[in-house]
Amino acid sequence: WLPSAPRIAERSTGHTMGWHADVTAEGHGIGRGDQDAWAMRSHDRAFEAQKSGVLADEVVTVVGADGKLLSVDAMVRGHQDWARLRALRPVFRRAEEGA
Repeated sequence: WLPSAPRIAERSTGHTMGWHADVTAEGHGIGRGDQDAWAMRSHDRAFEAQKSGVLADEVVTVVGADGKLLSVDAMVRGHQDWARLRALRPVFRRAEEGA
């Protein structure tokens, strides 16, 4: 299961935060490869921190809708496959522009 976020546009431009992030990255010469590498490193670091318990004092356990206790961020994925990451389609600006 993956949550689906509503498309929330910024009032003054009509575009999403993701669209603005894409434009900013492009303006600073940050390409897809650099962004993917950063995302992989970020997930790997979060996964290792979660696994080692180094941030255990920062995590608050909550009760899910089904009554189960949730104490791990299920969206953190460690040791991603580079080929699978590269195969993902753009999510923000390109999606808004119909690409």
